Order: sequence, then structure tokens, then C-alpha cells
Amino acid sequence: MATDTTGARQVVVTRRRMSTAFVCAVLCATMAACGSSASSPKEEDSQTSTATPTVAPMLPSRPPAVISTPAPPPPPVKPVQTTDASKLVQGFKKLPGRDQQLTIAWAPVGHPEQVQQLGTTDTIDAWSTIKVPLALAAIQQRGGDLPKAVANDIEMSVRISDNDAARRLWEGLENFGMKAELVNEVLGDTGDKRTRAARNSAGVRVPFGLTAWRVNDAAKFAATLPCVPYGAQIMRDMRFIDHTQSWGIGAVARGTNKRGLNVDDVAFKGGWGPSTSGYLMRQVGVLILPGGGGVGVALLVQPHGGNHDAGAKILSQAASWLRDSLGATDAGKCA
Repeated sequence: MATDTTGARQVVVTRRRMSTAFVCAVLCATMAACGSSASSPKEEDSQTSTATPTVAPMLPSRPPAVISTPAPPPPPVKPVQTTDASKLVQGFKKLPGRDQQLTIAWAPVGHPEQVQQLGTTDTIDAWSTIKVPLALAAIQQRGGDLPKAVANDIEMSVRISDNDAARRLWEGLENFGMKAELVNEVLGDTGDKRTRAARNSAGVRVPFGLTAWRVNDAAKFAATLPCVPYGAQIMRDMRFIDHTQSWGIGAVARGTNKRGLNVDDVAFKGGWGPSTSGYLMRQVGVLILPGGGGVGVALLVQPHGGNHDAGAKILSQAASWLRDSLGATDAGKCA
């Protein structure tokens, strides 16, 4: 009787395959028991497939890392080669008002850190000079978009030093936050980090006109005023100060219009009132020197006997002397 060798071979093959499957199962179990961190491959059908090597998928090549080079820092602002105050002392001593606490401070426009001062004073009440940073705060808080009433109040408070108009500007800042803090921000942005609006030298709250404003800090403010947002807008009014208040810096203007007001080479604001020594007069402004550069200037005097006319004359002579003592290299421009 013939033997079905095909069936025998099938049985042998089947047994071999079963043995192979058993070995594979044991190996897989052993690997799992060893805690392999590799993920288990998908189980294959030992009856119908043979093992094939696993081929890693081709991944797109990673682009080379881009090493960014940091931008170089901006070059330092080159200081202006100003005349040292020590070289002006002898001329300053000859000015009238030296015995009346005459004080002069100045700094190149755009360089408040180069402020210099001659003279000292025991009283630094701002009086109406504080109306300039007040008006600037009123403009900045509105983004330069001024209602007509506010624009009129700025013009009146700066050009003719109207106190009621300034008071309305001060009260109007309430809508944007703490009034004094808003003025302080303006002062800080223009280089004056010490002054606190509506605070005296002792830090006591006072009416904003009695703000303690050091003469050199006022000069820092003036030196930066042309360079800050809306500063030029304020300076337009500071170029049209009423002729009755155009002493000091205003007296050295080269150009005038038919009303006797300065038009192009000076911009300023004055303030005056009682002081511990009797009477105080001061100014803050910008003086344009030949060549087009500017100097931020602050002046102060306490005239004997509270004589306003005498004080105006002293400040006019001081401003004229300063203009003649400084040259084009003392002036600066906005960056």
C-alpha cells in the first residue's frame, strides 16, 4: 500500500513550524519579563508568514540649525563737547543778582545727563513753570487729539500763564489716573527722575504750583522737551509768550513778530510768586544757538524787595550772558 509521503511531509513541516512558534513565544515572553523598553512588534501569523527584518522609515533630513547672531547694541550717544561750567565762573560772578540767589542751569538738547549749574538757591518752588509739564501730560494722555476746550486751556496756561486754565488741565487729568503721577511720568520721560508734582522739598503735598523743582532738573526737562512726543506741540505755544512776560530767555530772541513775541529761536515759560526770601522769579525754556542746535535752560532769582521789574532785568541779562558764553558746540539735537 502506497504511503502518502506528501501528507507525512506536511505533518513534519507542521510540527517543525509549531516547534518554531513555541520557541518564538518563549523568547518573546523572556524579553517581556526582562522589561525591554522597546515596543513589541506586531504579532505575526507563524502559519502564513515568515519573519522579515524591520526597516526604519526614512525621515526627512533635519535642516541645519540656524545660529542667530544677536544684533549689535546701538552705538552710545556721543556726548556734546560743552563748555565746562568752571570756565564760566568768573563771568558769572560779574552778573547782577549774584547776591540774590541767581542760579543758571543748562544742558544740550537731547543730552540731559550733561546738565551744568552755576549758583544756588534756598527756594525751588516751580510756580507757573510747572504748567509746561502739566500741559504736556494733558496732550500725551489724549494722544494729541485735543478737544477744543483743552487746546484753548493749554494755549492760555502757557502763553499768558492763566491760572484758571491750568487748574482745569490739572483737574482734567483725573480722568486718566492720579494727576500728580501723570505729570511725574512726563518729568521722568524728559530726564527728571526726582521731581514729584504737587510735593514740596519735604515731600508734603502742596498745590501743584508749589512743586519743588530743582533748577538743574528743570534744565534737564527743557533739554529733552523737543525730543519727546508732542513736545514740539507745547513749544509752539512757548514761542508765543505774551510780551509782558517776555523777559529772561524771551529777551534774547532774535526774531519777533508784530506783537513783539518771539517766533523761532527761543521757547520758554516763566513763573513767579512769594518765597522764603521774599519773592522768586524763574524760567524754563530752550535757546537755539547759531548752527541750529539747542540748549535747555533754567533760570532763577530772588530779587531784593520783591521787585518784579528788577528780577526781570536780572534774568534777561543772565540769559543774554549765557547765550554769548556758549557756542555751537554746546548745543545739541534730538537723536
